[in-house]
Amino acid sequence: MEVYVLDDQLRRIQVIDRYESCIWTERYSAFGDFQLVIHSTTQSRGQLSKGTQLAINNSTRVMTVENIENKIDAEGRSLLTVSGRSLEATELETRIVRKNLLGTDSEPNWVLQPGTPAQKLRDLFNSIMV
Repeated sequence: MEVYVLDDQLRRIQVIDRYESCIWTERYSAFGDFQLVIHSTTQSRGQLSKGTQLAINNSTRVMTVENIENKIDAEGRSLLTVSGRSLEATELETRIVRKNLLGTDSEPNWVLQPGTPAQKLRDLFNSIMV
């Protein structure tokens, strides 16, 4: 299994094919996560900083590096352990919603004009999220 480092447009720019271990967990009803252990070098520490996005061949999920730990194991090897969660975890937990929004009957009070249900949901979504 090869791990790919992605750029900001989710294109593969580097490959990591030498590592000690790689745990890539995808979940159906929860956020996925990963843990990658590689030899700690100047290059590996440079390419795996916080916020770096990773992908693998047999997955459609993108993972984001959140934690980095550099340590020496029992055999005296310097190892870099990076871990994080899937992209949707980062995106869903950092999105901004209007302050003090409690529902459609609180401030701001929405009055739904005539239209299709799909259009009304789009209007609410745009008002809250955009």
